[in-house]
Amino acid sequence: TIFANKWLHVFTASAAEREMYLHHELENIGWSFKLRALSGYGVRTAEELLSQKDNFLREMLSGLQWHELGHGIVINELLSRKDSAFGEALAVLGANIIAVFKELLADWAPPRQKLQGPLHYFCTVSQRDANIAARQIAVYLSDNWFLGEQDDNSFANHSEITAALLLKYLGACRSVDFAGLRRELTDQRGIFYHVLSEYKRISFYLEKLIKAVDFVCGGRKVNFAELSKIYIQKVRLIEKEYPVRSLEFQVHFWAKILEDLPSLNATLLAEMKNYLAEENKRFHQFLLREYLPPNNYQTLREYICQELKNKGFYAPPDKIELDELLRYFQAA
Repeated sequence: TIFANKWLHVFTASAAEREMYLHHELENIGWSFKLRALSGYGVRTAEELLSQKDNFLREMLSGLQWHELGHGIVINELLSRKDSAFGEALAVLGANIIAVFKELLADWAPPRQKLQGPLHYFCTVSQRDANIAARQIAVYLSDNWFLGEQDDNSFANHSEITAALLLKYLGACRSVDFAGLRRELTDQRGIFYHVLSEYKRISFYLEKLIKAVDFVCGGRKVNFAELSKIYIQKVRLIEKEYPVRSLEFQVHFWAKILEDLPSLNATLLAEMKNYLAEENKRFHQFLLREYLPPNNYQTLREYICQELKNKGFYAPPDKIELDELLRYFQAA
């Protein structure tokens, strides 16, 4: 479905549709990821792409599979059961910074036995064939780009941060600094461990906040200890097969409490959302002022859009014909 609706669509889209997208900055960047990836396969037509379908799907799916395995590394090896459960449950509050961190940790996950996150995997592939790894990076960027004319705002922050983390390792002419990326991935003080530390710090603060207040449940005021007993019984009715201390049960336990916060304690809910929004701004500033090369950009979106364009992730709006665009990206 992804192959047909996303990648073959590049060849079936009308000239008018291409022109509309290419004249919209964010859509143009999104198209450039696709064109950069396709140029790595040397295809010019739908028939040529179809002839490489099996290879394309195998390479595309490997990135998705290593991402899911990256989640397993983080949940089972690097976070306590309590941290994993509470962090997973925070998704109930929407696309907050913890939700973004969770996905970043999977992507940047370090090797554990025979497992690794997708970025580690791409670096491993690059030692065998840099062209394959570079086009997998382009597919990865495309898969994580949700900005555009009809963008999904719930994923906009995810796109900005994901692109910013990788941008410093992207070069012109389809080049990727895999050696630099590998150093970052293996640095015990690198971005992965910074994000892991922030994930724990924010989760710990919010959990502590919840446990310190009172709630209105069943028409009476209760503290967290009393609320916990009530919600354990509620979740038991749904998650009957899992022990109370299991990760599966604890995720559902926390998610149910967070889901019911509007009636349990609306003030606490507002405070938690405000705190998560402030931490999101704080992380953006960290990226702009400490992680990324020195710059004068005011916002992370401004940085990624301009720097992606500077590095050739932008199709010239005057080139409307698809063959011309593909030749441009193959030569760039």
